[in-house]
Order: sequence, then structure tokens, then C-alpha cells
Amino acid sequence: MIFKWARENNMMFNDSKLQLLRNGSNQEILRSTSFLTSDKQVIPTSAHVKCLGVHLSEDGTFKYHIQETVKKARRMAGWVLRTLYSREEDCMFTLWRALIQPKLDYCCQLWSPHKAVDIQALESVQRAYTWQIRGLKDVPYWDRLKKLGQYSQQRRRDRYIAIYT
Repeated sequence: MIFKWARENNMMFNDSKLQLLRNGSNQEILRSTSFLTSDKQVIPTSAHVKCLGVHLSEDGTFKYHIQETVKKARRMAGWVLRTLYSREEDCMFTLWRALIQPKLDYCCQLWSPHKAVDIQALESVQRAYTWQIRGLKDVPYWDRLKKLGQYSQQRRRDRYIAIYT
């Protein structure tokens, strides 16, 4: 049906980029059915699909996306900490806002976690980064955020959802 629509609108799909995400409780139907491309090739099934930079898993969750987001943010934070000698607050937070925070914020209105383990995983990136700032090593995390005038990652996502949706 979608290929008919594409033909009628003079569009083409790149068959090599098609992915099939299966979800449902009837395993018999999931195993026995297949979908074909315009040239009658079977579309491969994927455990998770990436669309516009966000991963969706076959169980309908964003757990894989959250794990990947934490990895990217940790990788960038590690790069900043290895590259930068200074641990001064102004310098560190300028780089946080420019390089690391966007990775944690991208499309968060869609995938914002509700499980405590996912929230803590995202929060751990900021916790570890703020611990590296000069003079804040012995300060508890929530007091560090207050001193820096920053929100927690969960609070930021909640505000984004309230503002943009």
C-alpha cells in the first residue's frame, strides 16, 4: 500500500534502508509473517530502529536509546576532561553546556525516562562531571547543583516537556 502511494506521488524508497520493527503478543503471527520491498525482497527485522536520531526498541521502550545517550555523553565528558587542564567552574560549565548537555537534551520530550534506573544513569553523567570542578569534590551532588545554579537532568527534562509540549 505504501509503495502504491509512493508511485502515485512520484516518490521512491531506498529499499536498503527499510527496517521492520515487530511488536505484539502473538508470537506465531510475528514469526510467520513477512513484509516485502517494492522489488519483492524481505524487509529485515530489527530489535531497535533509529529514526531522526532516536532509537525505539521492539518492546516500545527507549531503554537502548537512553543507554546510547549516556555512552555518548560520558564519551564527550571524558574527552573534555582529558583535553582540558583547567577545572575552573566557568570553563568547565561552558564546555558542559556546549558539548555535553545537548547530547542529554536531544529530543528528550519523546524519550524522557520514567524508571528510576534510567533517570539515575542520565543523572550520573552530570554527577561525575560536576565532581571534577575545582572546590566541589567534597560537596554533595545536590549542593553542587545549587552552588552552580544548575537543575538536575530530570528537572530539565520535566521543564522541557512542560514548555515544548
